[in-house]
Amino acid sequence: MVVLTFLGAVTNLIHFRNPFGETTTTRSSPVLLKSITELKRFEAASGEFQVVVEVQNSSWLPSFLAGSDTFFLGDGVVNAFVDFNNLGPDKVQVSADRLSATITLPTPVLDPTALDVHKSYIIGQQQGVFDRLFNNDPNKVQPLLVEATKQIDGAAAKSQLVSIAEKDTRQMLEGLLHSLGFTGTITVNFSK
Repeated sequence: MVVLTFLGAVTNLIHFRNPFGETTTTRSSPVLLKSITELKRFEAASGEFQVVVEVQNSSWLPSFLAGSDTFFLGDGVVNAFVDFNNLGPDKVQVSADRLSATITLPTPVLDPTALDVHKSYIIGQQQGVFDRLFNNDPNKVQPLLVEATKQIDGAAAKSQLVSIAEKDTRQMLEGLLHSLGFTGTITVNFSK
């Protein structure tokens, strides 16, 4: 029996499982569609941002006993769009000869940061002994996500995304109207 078991294991006819090995099983409920929204907007520009966030938790105990220091790499995208929802006849003026036009649009708006979960991750973490043993909080990543999103939102607001969105929207509308036969001046204004 021992010889047959040995020969079976060597020739891979008999497979032995590691009694200490782990098996991962993933389960999920059916996906629920919560809502559908019609978008009447022009996605004019997009910026990808990256930030390293440090979140430090400390106590009166020495850091090797309690506390943590976590470094998180957040990678996210911010889109700039122009809302065409209220683009009515009062916002578009066409010249009498129907060769020129003036369009008034709202200033481009920035979407909130969409963090990329495949590119955002913890890059380093130091924990005290008590934190390693007793702090198994499943939401410990949440403050990192919130801080990374806040930092990227701030950077996007200071970037040139809005001015690039204005330029791209202007070029798109000029090209569209020229293709429709407007050979005169196309003016696109943005109102605050």
